[in-house]
Amino acid sequence: MRTIKGIAPKAMIFGGTCGDIRWIGNEEGWADETNWAMMPGLDDPNAASVSPTTGCETGSMWMPGEVDVSVRPGWYYHAAEDNKVKSVAQLVDIYYQSVGRNANLLLSFCPDRHGRIHPIDSVRTIEWWKTIQRELKDNILVHAKVTADQVRGQEFEASRVSDGRSDTYWATPDGVSAGVLTFTFDTPQKVNRLLLQEYIELGQRVASFKVEYQASDGTFVPLPLTEKTTTIGYKRILRFNTVETRTLRVNFERAKGPLCIANVEAFLAPNLMVEPAIRRDADDRIVLTANDRESEIYYTTNGSVPQVGKNRYTKPFVFNKRGEIKAIAYDKNFKKQSEVATQKFDLPMRRFRLLGTDSRNLFDGDPHTADWFTTGSATIDMGEKHTLTGITYLPEQNRWTSGYIHRYEVWAGETEASQKKVAEGEFSNIKNSPTLREVRFAPVKARFITLKAIQIVDDVKRFNIGEFSVISK
Repeated sequence: MRTIKGIAPKAMIFGGTCGDIRWIGNEEGWADETNWAMMPGLDDPNAASVSPTTGCETGSMWMPGEVDVSVRPGWYYHAAEDNKVKSVAQLVDIYYQSVGRNANLLLSFCPDRHGRIHPIDSVRTIEWWKTIQRELKDNILVHAKVTADQVRGQEFEASRVSDGRSDTYWATPDGVSAGVLTFTFDTPQKVNRLLLQEYIELGQRVASFKVEYQASDGTFVPLPLTEKTTTIGYKRILRFNTVETRTLRVNFERAKGPLCIANVEAFLAPNLMVEPAIRRDADDRIVLTANDRESEIYYTTNGSVPQVGKNRYTKPFVFNKRGEIKAIAYDKNFKKQSEVATQKFDLPMRRFRLLGTDSRNLFDGDPHTADWFTTGSATIDMGEKHTLTGITYLPEQNRWTSGYIHRYEVWAGETEASQKKVAEGEFSNIKNSPTLREVRFAPVKARFITLKAIQIVDDVKRFNIGEFSVISK
């Protein structure tokens, strides 16, 4: 450190050797809801007890938090993780939980073996950027009348928070560290995002605030927030379920000095129009999940195209037969729908049992839960006889998972003892591409079916099955 500072006194050093750059404390892409940009000086006896996640309200050093996260599961490129690049929805969450919480976001890319950013990573990031641009495009507060209960003077009137300038701000008089901003529309407006900024040149001051909207009966009620409203700093962005109102009210309850608010914006952001995820759990229940908490989901169970207004999904439902589920996500505010998601299901697996254990991880529709085997084979009792023509195998999808089956055999029979080999082969390149694999064979009537691991990748001693299913005739 001394050498670096001697040569370049203004160099910023990341790490625990000095206090130049404040790491937020995790590599997952989030800052705390309370995030002060200050930290105690290194000579402060209380410095060690202050969390880098929240910062310090009374700190003497200006050290905004830095959030670092990779667009992939880790910091280096692995071909096996090409299907694990963070989704647009995940990246959007990261943005709101970092930039939207007064932090600097450092998004890391992993150059491949050719020194290039993989096309999947590049396209995903562009989609993310475009999504944020769409969500924060039209500030509806430019059409609102803004008033304040406290004003320092004409140069600091309430309208400064919505004039589109970064060098103006609303301020309260000396000695006044609380105040209320009220935004009123001519007609009711829908809103689901609120952005606030302090005039950061004069420091970070706000320690607590709350936001309310006027309901249809004229009363003021809190916004339906899921996070604390404490600090603001350079930027705070709140997400919430859409409300319709004629009046928004921001009550700044406590600050370190006179309020200096540079900017307040509000938006009606569209939902992420991504097709819903469809899975069937171990109890044969269909679970549909949208990428956006406000999206409505509509579905069909007969293979037809879903229609808005018909068969809205509200909770998991039993689907204990072969068939096809289709689903769409719908944004009622913008009257837009996603592409159709389709998932085919074969035999219901509620009666399926993995011999030797009560675990049902390989039937639960979640590839992040798995069953592990040290005996070299896994035998499933289907509960009754079926005519089978194949199986599907998906290894566990968690990071750093080992135990992928390379060479395999499939055995089947009407009894456990009478099973015969019906297929053999290898799952090519499964180490680098641990995706769903399908094995087909001549029709066979069976109640018991066994997947044998003849060779496991890297010759480890055990293998895993994240998800298993059969293909019936």
